[in-house]
Amino acid sequence: VYLICDTETAGLDANNYSLLTAGFIMVNESKEILGKLYIKFKRERYAVNPTSLQINKLGLYDLYETGLTSDQASEALQKFLHKYIENK
Repeated sequence: VYLICDTETAGLDANNYSLLTAGFIMVNESKEILGKLYIKFKRERYAVNPTSLQINKLGLYDLYETGLTSDQASEALQKFLHKYIENK
């Protein structure tokens, strides 16, 4: 199986701007989609470039209200991965 990952940040410099979303797609060797996970990140403060929000079509209020904390996001990703990857 293969994991495809895409992230959206609030600017081009990852050291200065917040991670806003992450998407994951699990595919098999035949490139069939096995599962998808989309995570919005909730932050107490967002460091953003307003142009990036427009490009990504994201709103800070929506991210804050529906996003996951880092711990919640980590748990969701672990559950997603365990569905498709055996522990060896």
